[in-house]
Amino acid sequence: AHARSNALSFLEAERAVIGLTHDALGDLYTRASFFPERLQVGVGDHHEPALEADPPGLDVVVHLADGLVNRLAAGELAPAKLFPEAAHRLGLGLEEAEQVVGRALGNTGSILEALL
Repeated sequence: AHARSNALSFLEAERAVIGLTHDALGDLYTRASFFPERLQVGVGDHHEPALEADPPGLDVVVHLADGLVNRLAAGELAPAKLFPEAAHRLGLGLEEAEQVVGRALGNTGSILEALL
């Protein structure tokens, strides 16, 4: 609501309201909980992934997933400027990546039901 009413990005609104962003909070949590470093990077760096890394890391995977989920939820491309390049680095076309996430979102109910 703060982002919409003040024409801010979600990350800018997080900084304004709680003083840090969800990726920074996730980074703090994964480090404090001694998660493996590759998971720390995947969580903490997903808004600024290292696209040149070979092979691409989890930060690129999470960046793409985050952008796709936001795109599908909002019906438009998320503001992540590296989004198409992340798909390319993972060997996916943008349409193919959208289809994968769309299928996954369609199965969310049955996955949650199985877990609960």
